[in-house]
Amino acid sequence: MAVTVMPRDAWTDQRLDQLNEQVGAGFEEMRTEFKAVRAEMHAESKALRSELQEELRGIRSEMGAFHRAVIQLVWAIAGTIFLGFMGTIAALATLV
Repeated sequence: MAVTVMPRDAWTDQRLDQLNEQVGAGFEEMRTEFKAVRAEMHAESKALRSELQEELRGIRSEMGAFHRAVIQLVWAIAGTIFLGFMGTIAALATLV
């Protein structure tokens, strides 16, 4: 069985320069792609940040409303208890 050996091309300065240009073009293409991806990621993160801020504003307003409702409930309970004690004291005063 005979093995055929392909002849190797010699690396001349011209071929090395050509390879260097191809590699340089490849890296330039990668830089362009990375810049595009970076810009897209920046835009997406900015949009996401904006959405989250809007969502947090809504949550804060809902929490504020809940807080006000709880305070009103506590004051209503405290007032009811106070009036109950005052009624009891008035009823005891009439018995004496």
